[in-house]
Amino acid sequence: MATIIISLVLLVMIVHEGFAGWMTRFVVLGTEAKEQANALAEGCADQALASLITDTAYLGNTTSVTPAGTCKTFAIDPSQLAAGVVTIKTQAVVRDAFANLELLQSVNSIHLGSIPTAPNLTITLGSWQEVPDATP
Repeated sequence: MATIIISLVLLVMIVHEGFAGWMTRFVVLGTEAKEQANALAEGCADQALASLITDTAYLGNTTSVTPAGTCKTFAIDPSQLAAGVVTIKTQAVVRDAFANLELLQSVNSIHLGSIPTAPNLTITLGSWQEVPDATP
């Protein structure tokens, strides 16, 4: 009887450790997807910033689909541009992992290399932060 009880206890311990290793695999995959979603959201914010530099009429509200995932750039408030500050909000989804990013930039006058862009537009360094929800 003792042999059976010891065998069952050992069997339960082995099965538990097997499931723990299996679940750890999914935690690691989720963490990797979150990192990829963060990178995609940053890329969309950079793309929106570049679009804003080359076209002052750009107001966001676009969606980009890549093999890695989907990224949405929310609408940019034109009154912010007039006030000299722009907030770009993006949301990326990679394998059910979400990343919501908010980029706050000060706007004045810029040139991209030697190519003049929109007149009187300079974009200086701003702040990047992940937010709980990127929707306006």
